[in-house]
Order: sequence, then C-alpha cells, then structure tokens
Amino acid sequence: MNASIFAVTGATGGIGLEIARGLIRAGKSVVLVGRNLDKLNATRELLRASTQVLGDLGTVAGARSVAKQLSRIEGLDGLIHCAGLWPAKKVITAEGLEASFTVNHLAPAVLNAELAARMSRIVQVTAGLYVAGQVDLEADPVGRSFRPVRTYASTKLWNLVATRALARTAPPSVAISLVHPGVIRTALGDRSGLLGSMLRLVKRLWKSPEEGAKGPLALALSPEHANRRGQYFDELTLKPVVPPADSLELQRLVTAKTEALLASPR
Repeated sequence: MNASIFAVTGATGGIGLEIARGLIRAGKSVVLVGRNLDKLNATRELLRASTQVLGDLGTVAGARSVAKQLSRIEGLDGLIHCAGLWPAKKVITAEGLEASFTVNHLAPAVLNAELAARMSRIVQVTAGLYVAGQVDLEADPVGRSFRPVRTYASTKLWNLVATRALARTAPPSVAISLVHPGVIRTALGDRSGLLGSMLRLVKRLWKSPEEGAKGPLALALSPEHANRRGQYFDELTLKPVVPPADSLELQRLVTAKTEALLASPR
C-alpha cells in the first residue's frame, strides 16, 4: 500500500524540506514536524502543507510529545525520519543523554514504537558513514565515548541496526526502508571559524538537497518499494549493509538497550 498522509521530521530545511515538497507535488498530504514554530509556520505557508506538529526531538520527552500529537492525526500512514544532528561538541541533555544519540537514534525509536503499527511506509534517512560507527552499549548513550565524527557515525549505526530489527517484527503491512541520500549540501555538520569556512567551500561541490530527496521519495512513493523489510539504499541503489550492521545478535542487543533506555524515567 502507498501512504497518502506522511509525517516528515526535520521538514523545515535541507533534505527534509525537499522531501516534503516532493510529496506534495505527488499529491500527498504532509505533516511537518519541527521544533521551531516560526520555521514551521513559514514552511507550512511556503508548501501549503496540511498541518504541522511542534516538538523537540532532542529529548525523549519531546519525542513522546511528537508521537502523541501524530497519533491523533486521522489517516496518517507514512513516516519519514529526516531530522539529524552532527555534533561539534559533547552536549548532555537534561535527561542525561548525549544529544545526537537522542536525535539520531532514540527519537526515531520513540516514533516507531508508537506509530509503526498504523503506518504503511516508514523511511529512515541514514548516512553511509554508519560504516565508521561502533556500538558501545554503555558509553554511547551518555556520551562517554564522544568524538564528533565517531559519535555521528555510531548514532547512525545504532539507528540503522534498530530500524532493521523493527522491520523483522513490525506488521507485514508496513514497508520499512533506510536510505543514505548522498553527500548533500545542507547545514548538517556546519562549524564556526576557519574550519567552518573551509567546509562551506567544500560543500559547494556537493549535491543539492533536491538531489538528496530523490532516494527517500522513491522509497516513500514507488509501488516497487511497497514491501521493503529493512533494506538499505545508497541513494537509489540497493546495497547490503556491512558488518556489524548485519548482525542479528547486534540487533537484539541494540533493541534491548534502547527499550531499557526508553523505559527509564526521564
């Protein structure tokens, strides 16, 4: 089944905005998810989107609030996770968790746990850099293993493994897929100072957000992807995941740890 109403996280800029734009062009209704009310209002007016949800995916409590709001939207049956964070420095949230671990892994896990059973499609925008990630079940959630590149890669690995685990247990009516959108010119990973200036110059050579939206949109809209069960795409190309992301034991461990973290009082 092809979803008719999609929620898109991270929809106020970059790839998320282009995904929302593409869905609307395809005749779909779109629910914009973001944490900045002014940006949400401006994006909604720009796209003439159906509705919006205000919430901060930077905390577990915020993700639960978003999930609760989304659960009230009649007919919502598609979910595209595009919100992401590449941290420049370690930030521990008021809940005691590393910020990018929350945004990149726990927030999608919360939304999936609450909404997957009623979806027909879930698309997780991920990163090819997951191959540089490592899973430390105790250190990663609280930032003890923090290094900017390693942490970003590892949070993407956690999320990829958990999403593939979900695909094994979710109802067969929901298609679940993951996609690396390519190396895209967005604000993700922007830095200040000389490093930031150099990065902005390099980014001019990268692909546009419109290009980055092509893979997620194909997985969300194309009938050929209506029965995906955790497959990984590099842009528009189906590819196998590399070890340890293919490990069923790692799926079990990551799922159990994620459930334990979400069950703990925050």
